[in-house]
Amino acid sequence: MSIGIFLGRLQPTTYMHQKIINDLKYDKIYVIIVEGAGSSHEKKNFLSFDDRVKTLKVTNPKVKAIHSTTGYIPDIIENNKMNPNNDDVYIVAGSDRIDGYMKQFKDVPYKVFKHEIPRQPEDVSATKVRTALMAGDFASYKKMIAKGLDNEKWFSILRKKLTERYEGEV
Repeated sequence: MSIGIFLGRLQPTTYMHQKIINDLKYDKIYVIIVEGAGSSHEKKNFLSFDDRVKTLKVTNPKVKAIHSTTGYIPDIIENNKMNPNNDDVYIVAGSDRIDGYMKQFKDVPYKVFKHEIPRQPEDVSATKVRTALMAGDFASYKKMIAKGLDNEKWFSILRKKLTERYEGEV
């Protein structure tokens, strides 16, 4: 059995997040969402954990979202009983983050492998999606957002949440 673990803020889920998650071929796939004091980007977050679970049900319905207030992956795995059989664990992350995540795994009773996602020139950042949302630019949003969220309904929902979050700050 194999377990794939993807860490992300998903603020919101872009088509690249969706593609990476959909391309994973592990027996179990978890998306760990860190929020609260343990998130280094808390100020950028406009979606709650529940909001992100709702969007994942649309974009990647087979994954299980795990909430965490810390970014220490071995504790997240243990606290959420994600690996009761000590199966092989694959940490899925971009080349800018993977080595830092891998350093967390010392003396764990299971094998840990890295599944590195090389950065590409055409990568879409959630920052660009948020910029399109703030500007009311549906055409740009639609090109970057995950399938299932690429419609006027989700554009309106996400835009409202984003503008409420940053009301008076932008």
